[in-house]
Amino acid sequence: ATAILSVASFVVLYRHMIVLPFHLHETNVIRGGILASVCWGSLSSFLVACLSPDVRYDDPDSRTPSGIQIGLAAFTPFSAALGCWLTHVQKNKVVSKVKQLRREYEAGLTAFGPLAS
Repeated sequence: ATAILSVASFVVLYRHMIVLPFHLHETNVIRGGILASVCWGSLSSFLVACLSPDVRYDDPDSRTPSGIQIGLAAFTPFSAALGCWLTHVQKNKVVSKVKQLRREYEAGLTAFGPLAS
């Protein structure tokens, strides 16, 4: 079940990066950070589920989390920051492509005159 959750969360993050559905840049960046955190949480859950119980817990009887679990949980804010940064980079790529298309369009108009109606 955690493998399916991990794959689904990565698909949602990927689709968000491709579409960037909101007009407000900050909304896309915050959503990218949240989705990256969800991806990290689901991947961490999958990794912990794959570990044997003696590695998962310091003391299997008391169920105290091991250093691996604490380390995976501690990385969550960094995954959010990475998701925000990736969303910002993707937005800059899209803006660059749009500007290039606009320059090509404007160059085409000046080269061939105004478009015929």
